[in-house]
Formats: sequence, C-alpha cells, structure tokens
Amino acid sequence: MSGFHDISFPAKIARGAVGGPHRQTSVQTRANGIESRNIALLHSRRRWEIATAGSSLDELHELTNFFEARMGRAYAFRFCDPLDHKSCLPSASPSFSDQIIGTGNGTSTVFQLVKKYGDNANEYFRPIKLPLLNSVQIGVSGVLRAANTYVVNYLSGEISFNIAPENGEAISAGFAFDNMVRFDIDALEMSLDSASTGRITSISLVEVIT
Repeated sequence: MSGFHDISFPAKIARGAVGGPHRQTSVQTRANGIESRNIALLHSRRRWEIATAGSSLDELHELTNFFEARMGRAYAFRFCDPLDHKSCLPSASPSFSDQIIGTGNGTSTVFQLVKKYGDNANEYFRPIKLPLLNSVQIGVSGVLRAANTYVVNYLSGEISFNIAPENGEAISAGFAFDNMVRFDIDALEMSLDSASTGRITSISLVEVIT
C-alpha cells in the first residue's frame, strides 16, 4: 500500500496515549434556540496525544529512529489503541461470532471486516483495516469455518471466500486489529532530564482514512 509502512509504533512510548474517536459535526443555532446539525464525516477519525517523562535514552533513540524512517508526516504506520483493538470487549478473547459482517447471496465472495458500535436502534459500523496476523476467525451460519476456506487481506480487512456463502447465510467474524495512523507533526521535540532519562514534549498521531 503506497504511503504505508507495515510497522508498529514503539509500544513503550505508546503507553499513556490520550485520545479516541473524533467526529466532525456542524451545529447551527437559530435565534429561537432550535438547532440543526450536519454530520460531515461518515466515519470518525481517531487522534492521540503522547507525552512522556522518565523515558530511557534508548527509548527516545528508538522513537527518533522510528520518526525519521517515517519522514515525519509522510508515511503511515500501525498503532494499537489499548482501549479499542478487538472485535469484543478489551478483557475478552476474539470469537468467530463477535461481529456480523454480512449475509451471503450465493454469488458474493468478498466481505469487509466491520465492528458495530451502539445498540440495535442506533448502529454504527466501522470498517476494520489492519487485522492482526492469525487473529481472524470466520463463521458462517454460526459454524466456525476452517482457515483454508477463505483468504484474509491483512491490509484492507477484506475476507475472500473460496466458495460464495449461500443465500441468507450470516457471515460473522472475530479479530484483533491495529489503526493506520501517521504523525501529525514534522518536528519531534524531546529534552534531557538526567544522564539516563529524558522526556517527550508532545507527539500527535492521527488516523489515516483509506
């Protein structure tokens, strides 16, 4: 994938990241106080801020090495959100029955991994890209499918069946996943606290929508 490096942000630096989904909604308020709201983006865009103190010099060197290899904002990479990186609850293990990703029609063989948010009355389906290697489990009509009956695209999150599921069959999936992000900075600012430790002033990461 052009503009994407298939490598993960340093895990030790990622600890303590602050952020989550961002929406873009314009709100117009009339003189009588009645509002009208317009949703500008179909999908939320996640952002994180990272600042550390007491990082070892080796950790800061690792970050510098990572930042330079991405050329600042130029290339995207993997980032794991510890609060939202599975098809299930953070404390649970993914299962093939976690998420419904489609319904067979007898001809379609390709289905996109998705994760549902909300409730049955107000549902939002987020397309899932970058599923983790060997984490994907697929079910058809409540039965776990053997891994050799489909192919997983670990960049796009698409599932391609060897044989199309029959009409009306529910397709389900369980998985773990990363987020595709990039630096939202072109300058990396760090300082030395002692002979062996330093700190990162601020790192901004933003999700890349594809």
